[in-house]
Amino acid sequence: AYLERHFANGDDTAYVDQVGLRRVRWSYRQIGELAAGWAVLLAERQVGKGDRVLLWGENSARWVAAFYGCLLRGAIVVPLDAASESGFAARVQKQVQGKVLLADHFSERQKVFASLPALSLDASMPAKLTANPRLVETLDSSDIAEIIFTSGTTAEPRGVCLTHRNLLANLAPIEREMR
Repeated sequence: AYLERHFANGDDTAYVDQVGLRRVRWSYRQIGELAAGWAVLLAERQVGKGDRVLLWGENSARWVAAFYGCLLRGAIVVPLDAASESGFAARVQKQVQGKVLLADHFSERQKVFASLPALSLDASMPAKLTANPRLVETLDSSDIAEIIFTSGTTAEPRGVCLTHRNLLANLAPIEREMR
C-alpha cells in the first residue's frame, strides 16, 4: 500500500533537500521509486524480515527513501545520527549485529565497520524499477520497525524498540489534523 500511495501522488512534492544554496525537490514518485530500489538492493544482499540495517547519514530524501526501502523488506532500521562518533556507532553495531550499513560520507563511515557489507546512500539504483510485490514483506503492527539508541553519555547506549504500531500512533493525530 505504501508504494501505491507514493506513486498515486505522482509529481507532487514530497521532500525538499537543501543542497548548498539550492533546494532540490523530490516527488512522491521519486521517493517511491528510490525506496523500491533500496528494497531491490537489500533483497540482493539477502536482507529480509527481522534483519537489522544501520542507517547512518544526514537528513535527506535519500535517507527517507532508504528507511522506507528497509521497511518494505521488513528489516529493522537502526538509525545513527549523522554526528555520531565512530566509537558510539561501533558499540551500537556490537549490540544489534546489523547485517548491512547504509551511509553517506561513505568512505569514512565504512571504515568503522570494515567487515560489514555497506552501501552508499548515493548508490545508483537499477535502471528499471517497478513496485515488485515479492520484495515487500508482510508485516504485523507489532513487528519492530526501528531501534533508536540513547546517546550513551551516562552508561552504555541502550536501544529502544519501536514497532510499526508505535510509529502509526504518532502519525494518526497528524493525519486527522491534515484532513
